Amino acid sequence: MRTVNPFPQSEIRVRVLEGLKQIRRIEWVKRTVHGVFVAAAVIAYFLDHVTAALVLWGLGYFVDEVFSYRVSKIRDRVEEAREERSQELAARVDSSDVNHFTHSPDGRVHIVAADFRDGSTQVAVVKWLVAVGAQVRQRDPIAEVMYDSWTLEFTAPIAGRVDELSVEPSKDVAIGTTLCILSPA
Repeated sequence: MRTVNPFPQSEIRVRVLEGLKQIRRIEWVKRTVHGVFVAAAVIAYFLDHVTAALVLWGLGYFVDEVFSYRVSKIRDRVEEAREERSQELAARVDSSDVNHFTHSPDGRVHIVAADFRDGSTQVAVVKWLVAVGAQVRQRDPIAEVMYDSWTLEFTAPIAGRVDELSVEPSKDVAIGTTLCILSPA
């Protein structure tokens, strides 16, 4: 039975996953071809074909360099796509289509792990950029939060004081979990 993801993957995420698959395939081919050339060089050497052995050995390393260059280009494209995805998600955090905070009856604001409908079920605070008791202005960065492999900077929706940091750095929490609490200024 095939499970259907109710959250469609973004084009950028698909590009990243395809790039990573390509890298794994190329790395496998690179190791295999390099191994074949080195094995052929060793056999040629033992058959007293020193020149052929050196040529095969050199070809093995040349092929290795060619594949390494290709992999580096794909890695660059993957990193560009990841950066593009981070910017896309950051723009959604700042826009009105993703609400990453709630108001409590006592007037405090709870910063929560927002749901971007991209399939992420957990997030982790990479680093807190503020401490408990710190005064923040509206749009001041307060935390770096990682979704899958996208890191976003959450900003303060209001000016105020940081009352509580509810999540330890590097600890995975579910979407919708309160990350920190702010009191209005």
